[in-house]
Amino acid sequence: MQTEIQVEGVSAHEVKFALEREVTLVDVRVPSEFAKAHIPGAKNVPVYQSIRGWTPWKILRRTGFALFGVFNATEPNVNFTAELASAVGGDPATQVILVCNSKGDMSRPPPPNNAELWHEVYQSRSLIAAYLATVDGFTNISVLRTGFKAWQRDGRPVAKLS
Repeated sequence: MQTEIQVEGVSAHEVKFALEREVTLVDVRVPSEFAKAHIPGAKNVPVYQSIRGWTPWKILRRTGFALFGVFNATEPNVNFTAELASAVGGDPATQVILVCNSKGDMSRPPPPNNAELWHEVYQSRSLIAAYLATVDGFTNISVLRTGFKAWQRDGRPVAKLS
């Protein structure tokens, strides 16, 4: 039996008010992105991490990414849900809003014959993180619909790590 996963998308305006309540805002981008700029009050729990280790397979993956000009290659953070649980104090019912750079929206059907648009709209780190979290028992997960780039572009407050 397959369980239906419910993830709500929230607006930037809703995030602003959520931060005034007992809501945990979790930025799922890699630490280097988070350090450059993030929403004030957000915690960083990356769903992906820099490739770690020097096994032949990991060297091959780094090389493959580099051939396409990607020098900060990542891999899934296998500890993501454990780190998320720690960030919310161990309570899987805590209200969590996940944030990444781009928007993610599962409420509309995929656009026909446009792979680039499909990737931009439907596949985001926050949606991937939401899926992982709900599969592992988190029950109150939302995602910022517009993403951090839009938050920043709209002139909303931004914090940086020093």
